[in-house]
Parts: sequence; C-alpha cells; structure tokens
Amino acid sequence: MWSAVGLGAVTLLTVWVAHRWRNSKAEHANLPPGSMGLPFIGEAFQLITPGYSLDLHPFVKTRLQRYGAVFKTSIAGQPVVISADPEVNSHIMLQEGKSVEMRYPEAYNKMFNDDETRINASGFIHRYIRGKALARFGSQRLQESLLPMIEVQVHKELKSWSGRESIDVKKETAKMVLDFTAKQIFGYDPDASSVNLSDKFSNFLGCLLTLPLNVPGTKYYNCMKELDSNVISKNFMPFGGGTRQCAGAEYSKAFMAVFFHKLLTEYRWEKVRGGDVIRNPLMGFKDGIHIKVSVNP
Repeated sequence: MWSAVGLGAVTLLTVWVAHRWRNSKAEHANLPPGSMGLPFIGEAFQLITPGYSLDLHPFVKTRLQRYGAVFKTSIAGQPVVISADPEVNSHIMLQEGKSVEMRYPEAYNKMFNDDETRINASGFIHRYIRGKALARFGSQRLQESLLPMIEVQVHKELKSWSGRESIDVKKETAKMVLDFTAKQIFGYDPDASSVNLSDKFSNFLGCLLTLPLNVPGTKYYNCMKELDSNVISKNFMPFGGGTRQCAGAEYSKAFMAVFFHKLLTEYRWEKVRGGDVIRNPLMGFKDGIHIKVSVNP
C-alpha cells in the first residue's frame, strides 16, 4: 500500500516539475511559441535523432510548420530561440557586440574553457589574429607561394588514392587539407608524427555537437579526457562567427578549386558504395561515400 502511495507521489511530483519546466520560462517573458521539452534535457534527443534526406532536419522542419519561422525550445536544459527568418537573423548579426552577445553551446565553452578566456575574440585581438592568419593563408600568400604547394599536395594525394581499391572521399579530403594546413602552421608531418592529427580533429569536432555528459563511454568524455588543461586556457576563437568573414575563406576556395581541377582533368572516379545522406542535425553521410579513383588513360 505504502509503496503505491509513494509511487503515486513521485509520479505527481514528476508531472508537476515537467509542467513548471514547460511553462515557467514563458510566464514573464515575451517569447515566441514552442516547447521546452523535458526537464534537464529539453528537446535534445529530438534534435540529435538522425534524418535521412536532403531536406531540413525533421526537428527543425516540424517546428517551423507548427510554430512558424521563430520558435523556442530547450537543448540540454538551456533555453534557446531558433530563427529561420532572414530579417530577424540579419538584425541579430548586426547587433552583435551591442544588444546581442555571441555565445556558443555549453560543450563548446567547456572544450575551450570559456570561464577563463573568451572564445569569440573582439576588437584589437580579433584584428591581430586575423592579420596573422591572412598573412599565412590570405590571397597574397596564395598567389606568391601556396598555390603551387597545394597543387603538389593534391597531386600526391590523388596518385595515392588511385592505387587503392576505394577511399572515403569526405574523410580523405578532410585529412588532406588538415595535414597540409598543419604543416604550414607548425611543420606537422603526418608520416613522421606519432599523432594522427586528422583523427584527433575529427573527434574534437564530433564532441562539439554532443550532449555535454562527462560520463565514461560517451564521446564528450573521451574528448575531454584527451585535452590538456594547460593548452585549453590559452585558446580562443580567433575569427569567424556572426557577420565576420572567416580569414581562411579564400584559402578554402583555392584548395577546392585546385582539387576539383586535378580530379576532373587528370583522373576519373566512380562511386563504390555509401552516399546515403544523414542529418543529426548537420548533414553527413551515414556510411561515408566511397569512390574508386584511377588515372585518365
């Protein structure tokens, strides 16, 4: 009997907490329509549930249809307003540093130890770091020396791929760009180093889009375990975000242009397997996209 009473009390308490969670945040605020989901986790699980089409992620699409272009939700317990309205987004971007402060998800902040140093540098710090990046990867450096080096790197990689049964094109192209970039910045040599930098970086990016659960076995826990706190505290986001133009934009365009030119004029390729689209919530490929590359006869 008492166990039934206790179970009933717990059930009522859970319902009350859930009700307060869903409604308390909107009682005294002029917020857009939406749902706050469950206590503590919000609607995080719906957000990371995979979608399998080129269309919008189901989480976003269903809420746009239900609530309109601007709606509220909660991700991992953090209240969020999501906007697909161009005018609203433009206003927010233009108000950065005035009435709007740029923030990142909790997992991102913890990875960069945002309690100690801001990850979105502004003012003279942003200009200084951006200048350094442009000096190394900007248009002038591309014209003077980087383009021939990129061409050599692309040719080397494509020749290596042509001797293999198949390659995961997304993984291998990301590795090619990262290894080349790291070599320009601090002399990284993937053949001589004991550290697979591309795998580390891929794991790091994956961690930024996971729930910040520091529990053994989770991707977030494994990423945090690999970080050196003495290094984290000296990092910040040097450029990008908001209306800021990424200092590596021209470098990325040049790398892609050289890669596609070499691939399409000197090689041929065919899909072997994969290519099924998945969104959770960013777009990727469920099992990669594997192609076979061969030299043009």
